[in-house]
Amino acid sequence: MNVKKIFVFILLCLFSFSCATRNGVHSNRNGTNEVREDIARMGDANTEASINGAKVEQAITESRRELEELERDIENGKDDSKTLAEILRKIRERPIKRD
Repeated sequence: MNVKKIFVFILLCLFSFSCATRNGVHSNRNGTNEVREDIARMGDANTEASINGAKVEQAITESRRELEELERDIENGKDDSKTLAEILRKIRERPIKRD
């Protein structure tokens, strides 16, 4: 019987004193609003960071494309340089006519 009384007493204590944090939240409404504002600012900053990240990724993709095009032009230019060098060699090998 004593165990039942102690158990009931413990339950009453838990129910009556367990919600102590509720008073802290009600008395700190200004702090709650500040936290909400900070969360909103963080969300805006996160959105900006995502947009900037997408722009950077697009710029990197464009740079890679331009680099590939430049490398192709250089490779194609090597053949042109060889052809030009061959033409210049033939011109130099021609006999010079003196009047």
